[in-house]
This record gives sequence, C-alpha cells and structure tokens, in this order.
Amino acid sequence: VLIHASQEIRIGIDPFAGLFDGFEGSHQHTAGKSGITGIFIIDTATTLDIAIAVLYVVVVFVAANFLQRRGVLLVAAGCVALAVLSFLISHGLSGGTALARCVVSIAAIAATTYLALKKQSANTVLREQATLLDLTHDTVFVRDLNNVITYWNRGAEELYGWTRDEAIGQVTH
Repeated sequence: VLIHASQEIRIGIDPFAGLFDGFEGSHQHTAGKSGITGIFIIDTATTLDIAIAVLYVVVVFVAANFLQRRGVLLVAAGCVALAVLSFLISHGLSGGTALARCVVSIAAIAATTYLALKKQSANTVLREQATLLDLTHDTVFVRDLNNVITYWNRGAEELYGWTRDEAIGQVTH
C-alpha cells in the first residue's frame, strides 16, 4: 500500500509540566514572552490608528505548534487580556474607532485560536490513524509530493529490510 501525504504531523507538549523546565525548546517560550511583551508595548505606546493587537494572532499560532489545547487557550486568554489592558491604558473607556480596532483584534485572536485548536484535533486523529497502521502486517509507507518517505511501518521494515529511521527522509524513485 502506498499513501501520498502532504502534511506533517506535529506532537504537542504539556504546558503545565514544569512550565517548560528541561524542555529543549524553552527558547521558544522565552521568545514567545518577548513577542507578547513587544506587541503589548507597541500597542500601548503607539499613536497610530492601526490594530497592533491583531499581531497577537501570531503568538497564538506559534503557541499552537508546541502547546496542547489548554496551553493554547491560556495563551489566547492572555493575549485578549493584554489587548484589552492596552486599550484601557491608551484610550480609557472611550469608544470610537479605537474600540472597533480592539474588538477586531479580539475577534482575530478568537478565530485564530479556534482554527489552531481545530488543526491540533485533526493532527491528533492523524497520529491515532498512523498508530493503527503499525498494527497491520501489510507494507505501508507514505511519501510526500517530492517522493520523500515520511512514514514507514513495521510491515515495510519486514519486506524491505530497512528500519523506520533508515527509510524516513529517503527519496523513492
């Protein structure tokens, strides 16, 4: 069986396991905090009539690549809180276009969070299905559009004699 695939499966990290202590990608956590702080400062200090807070969607999208659902929701809630806090510091309780920009930013953060969580859910289903492929004795391998092997099951190991580590990343002809 040969399956063509064009999507990589990513595995999440539990955001509450020691708050990233010992996690190899802890530099991502530091960079994320710097990004959030930078967006907050620029959004609060700028006099431009643009929705700087909409940049929080980048923070949510990046967080979705290494945090699980609960962590992404916490990051999104933090971004919304910072957008509202920045609005209140900069504009007080006044309405107008500044309020509209804040509402747009919050809506963008919410939409991005929804889509990121939906993508995580789909990736979880794909991982579960890939696990089922290892239970079969049939030969199954997956290659992307460039003919690079991205998945190699035990049946393929038995038939071709290559381990998973040896096969993944190789180009098929």
